[in-house]
Amino acid sequence: MLDELELSMAHSKAIAANSASVPIMRPSRRSPAMNLWRIWLLAPMALIPLLLLMEHFLDSRFSAFFYDATQAGFYLRKNWLTHDVIHRFGLYPLGLLVLGFAWLLSKPKLCIRLRLQASLIGLALLSILANAAIINMLKRSANTACSWDLQTFGGAYPDSGWFAPLTNGLTPGHCWPGAFSLGGFGGIGLYFVLYELGKPRYANTSLLLSLSYGTILGLTQVARGAHALSHQFWTALICWYVSLLLYRGWRYIQRNAVNQRGFAS
Repeated sequence: MLDELELSMAHSKAIAANSASVPIMRPSRRSPAMNLWRIWLLAPMALIPLLLLMEHFLDSRFSAFFYDATQAGFYLRKNWLTHDVIHRFGLYPLGLLVLGFAWLLSKPKLCIRLRLQASLIGLALLSILANAAIINMLKRSANTACSWDLQTFGGAYPDSGWFAPLTNGLTPGHCWPGAFSLGGFGGIGLYFVLYELGKPRYANTSLLLSLSYGTILGLTQVARGAHALSHQFWTALICWYVSLLLYRGWRYIQRNAVNQRGFAS
């Protein structure tokens, strides 16, 4: 009887030891709740019907505020503020941000001293570069003409869809979505980086600054006749989803790396 009891206790200890050796997989402390992921994914989609309506009913009317046939078309096209200042220097802040992130990545000891995670800096840099690449790729593929080239405003192009075939020997307009507003919208990915760092207030401030500055740059192009109003909001929406996808991918890689280290130990 005692022998059976000792065998049973030894068996229980062996099971407990085996269970202790298996790491327990827990989500990251800062992992966004599922409801937040759904909001990030689904809420911006509500803008899509509004943008489609804007294209058909608002774009031309809004651009018309800045058009005057008696003043050679879009009278702010060569304005000193819109052309010489904003259009010339508007992308510089984002460019400096890119250079700053690249410099930090080249200084790993500095990142350690500042307690900055190199992979998060890389995520911020990658989101900016990916936004710029995808927006410019779409723009090069689109037939949409700039506002100053449309027949409505004295040009040769009819109002047409993004990839609609062109007639009368017209070449693609390459004017959708707006690329200049990338100077603001291209930095949307910083919102997710700061959220991951556990700084939601800074994340919200960063998102507000990105959207505000991108809107200023976009409205400048609308006033100059270079783009329609909806083009700018399409840029913001695309940058949001590119940044969200990259952040989701980053979290997936980080979670797998943590789990693999756990199993290895």
